[in-house]
Amino acid sequence: MFLVVLIVCLCMEYNFARKNANECKESVAATATIVGSCPRNAIEWNVRSLKKNCSHIKHTCSSFKYHCVINTWMNETVEVCTPERIIIGKVCAEYNYGGKTTQRHSKFHCKECPDLYVSVRSFLYQECYKYVQNYITSKDIATLLPTQASAETSEPIPSSKASGAKDTDNHSHLEPMIITICMVALLAVAVIIFLTRRKCYMYNDIEFSRFQNPPKIDNGKGDEPFLEI
Repeated sequence: MFLVVLIVCLCMEYNFARKNANECKESVAATATIVGSCPRNAIEWNVRSLKKNCSHIKHTCSSFKYHCVINTWMNETVEVCTPERIIIGKVCAEYNYGGKTTQRHSKFHCKECPDLYVSVRSFLYQECYKYVQNYITSKDIATLLPTQASAETSEPIPSSKASGAKDTDNHSHLEPMIITICMVALLAVAVIIFLTRRKCYMYNDIEFSRFQNPPKIDNGKGDEPFLEI
């Protein structure tokens, strides 16, 4: 019985956590804004943070702090209010449109970045914004040179939002599967407990019947009952 209660509690906790996580992601996505550049120092960071005013925005996240990071494709900088993340492995932080979260950019290695830092301090590592700056500069040059512009725009840059939508679809397919597994496991445990108890009840009935009607043996002293122990 304890196991059944435990499984029910775990399923309820999972559904509650998933609901809160989804609500948090929606809160984060509503604050994401593309900007021309990110803060270059603590003073600029404080000014931009006060302007974004994340602490006064309604949300359901564990924390909600100002970030300015690159996007997945390293061609835009994004201001967003999101929970802090630990960035590990000398890489830059990114905002992922599909996951609606700030996370480590596994392919963007950063020499300036430490082995471990908090995502909200991304502005300290300006190297992470150089790819975006180079992209913007090359786009400006392409505008001045129509022939080069046509050549550069012939191959579209992939959209982080499009790739994010695919990730979201994958998660939406997994959620019903996890809930189904929980329900099947709960049903299996309930059946096992029912069969085990039924077997115990049947065994007790047999033992009680034997005690009430013990077998008799002829030992030459009459019909004395013989109890089998």
